[in-house]
Amino acid sequence: MLQIGTPFIRGVSGGERKRTNIGMELVTQPSVLFLDEPTTGLDATTAFAVIQHLSRLSKKGRTIIFSIHQPRYSIYRFFNRIHLLSLGETVYHGSSENALEYFARIGYICEEHNNPADFFLDTIIFNQNNMRAIEKNPGLDAAENGSVTQTNESLTEIFKKSNAKQELEIESKHLIGNASVGSSGHVQIQKISYTTSFFQQLFIVSKRATKNLVRNPFLVIVQNVILFIFAILTGLIYFQMDLTRSAGIQNRIGAFFFVSMQQVFANMSGMDIFIQEREIFVHESANGFYRVSPYYFGKVVCDLLPLRLLPTILFSTIAYWMMGLKPEVDAYFIYVFTIVLTSFVATGIAFALSSTFKERAIATIVSGLIYILSMIFGGVLVNISSLPDWIEWIQYLSLFRYTINALSVNEFVGQTFCDNGTACITGEMYLESQNIRYTDWGLWQNHVALFCIMLGFFLLAYVQLRRIPKYK
Repeated sequence: MLQIGTPFIRGVSGGERKRTNIGMELVTQPSVLFLDEPTTGLDATTAFAVIQHLSRLSKKGRTIIFSIHQPRYSIYRFFNRIHLLSLGETVYHGSSENALEYFARIGYICEEHNNPADFFLDTIIFNQNNMRAIEKNPGLDAAENGSVTQTNESLTEIFKKSNAKQELEIESKHLIGNASVGSSGHVQIQKISYTTSFFQQLFIVSKRATKNLVRNPFLVIVQNVILFIFAILTGLIYFQMDLTRSAGIQNRIGAFFFVSMQQVFANMSGMDIFIQEREIFVHESANGFYRVSPYYFGKVVCDLLPLRLLPTILFSTIAYWMMGLKPEVDAYFIYVFTIVLTSFVATGIAFALSSTFKERAIATIVSGLIYILSMIFGGVLVNISSLPDWIEWIQYLSLFRYTINALSVNEFVGQTFCDNGTACITGEMYLESQNIRYTDWGLWQNHVALFCIMLGFFLLAYVQLRRIPKYK
């Protein structure tokens, strides 16, 4: 099985890619199929094969409408009806068999053995040039070019006076009359129906996302390598921290802030997940390939596990034991759980911004604002109690505050910090001085807050995906 291609892998050729696109359009077995120049970029044999297959489908009851530029005669003869345009206006609409007869009646005769498609294009261009010349010099007579005798009237005006124009209007009124019209007078768009269940769509979308990760392991490898390097770097900077009152407490708070910041910025890659695939998602969901919900849940699951959960556990494990934090199993697991929650919150923010903005630059700017405010009100860079009441409430939206508080309670409770064995302070005393609650549910309320923030951003991302307009 060949890969379509990525920014790092060339993949299939342009012709194979175009045929794949057409094949994808046929997945849902649409009754009407719209294509934009399906033969462009293909060699003559392949273009003929594509149009021949589309012709077979049309004979089975499907309506196939596509734009095409100057096709050769072997392709033109498959057309049932054609619509010719000049400067965006109609010059002919009707049966392809009657097109030459129509042009002959108005004075444009196609030479024998000439390709009708080439003849139509030449005639339209000649007529356009002639009209421009007459506009510049009103006294100029009609020009004669070979077997094509141009008149002083544009093809558009001739078509408006013809019976073909009246037939087109009758056909349009008939189509509009059969359409569903709402109370506002606008044609209602029929709801998309799905032939597969939610779980089947979820399985297929998740399988595709997993294949993309397996086939393109570059992001997974780079992210894991970077996290590994940062884990070693963090462990070396805060290597085996002591329990002194001055350095021991300060280094631990600095380590918690550094670890939190690293997790937040490491997960900014989640902003690409919906921005890069935005056009594909809009196209596929609008054509009834799948619902929004299985696509979203499939992407979330396939992103969180390999790119967020496993690397975060690796990072936490290396850094925890190198920094010399509390050597207790339950403290270690609480530490890992807190870091994973922080990673998921950061990913939720990235997902929400990714589904809201089309441009990554804008999403990055907004994320920077969110993260900076969160850091300021995290309790490390500024004393929250010194802030005025009208702005102090922002601390309750800071993921840094909850992460640092949870890590601090987990580490400081039960520890004693002394300088030269005399001036001692317990971890509980330090937490009280920082107004950090550590009794009863003091630890877990920070986890609940992180979980609520995470849930809120993931829900916002889903809502924003549903709000993306599927029709233009």
